[in-house]
Amino acid sequence: MLITNRTFIDCPTHQVWEATTNIDSWPDWTPTVQTARRLDRLHFGIGSQASIKQPMQSRAIWTVTEFEDGRYFAWETSGKAFRMAATHRVTYSGGGTKCTLTIKLIGPVATIFAVFLAPMIWLALMQENRGLKRWCETARRPGPATANHFLNPASAATKQFSGSAKLNKG
Repeated sequence: MLITNRTFIDCPTHQVWEATTNIDSWPDWTPTVQTARRLDRLHFGIGSQASIKQPMQSRAIWTVTEFEDGRYFAWETSGKAFRMAATHRVTYSGGGTKCTLTIKLIGPVATIFAVFLAPMIWLALMQENRGLKRWCETARRPGPATANHFLNPASAATKQFSGSAKLNKG
């Protein structure tokens, strides 16, 4: 079963591609990734691997299987019951970028799991695209919008509350 989500991002394609392939930054902009870490420091491409931890899932190692620099990459991971293949594609579209995310469940029991998991997977893809859209569109604006980005841990709201709580001994 193939699950797809698309969104338009009002940013140059190269900027969206940069955010998409900077795997270590994913927890900064998508709520569907708790931790992400590249396992190699080579140029991102075929054979590159990353460790990804997502809510309510075990940590998974994803390996890039297809790659077209600036446009597309596909990667796979294997679980206990089935494999997953995901694609990240960016294309120029009307002065901005169309971002297409897909997940394919593979294996003998994938069809059974897909019936139950498809709505949750689609929701996760939608959240990833929304987060990427916010991240890219906000990051390209100069001035206070970047400093106060809601996903930026050093935002004004965080600074405002960081010194307001005090621990009293006793």
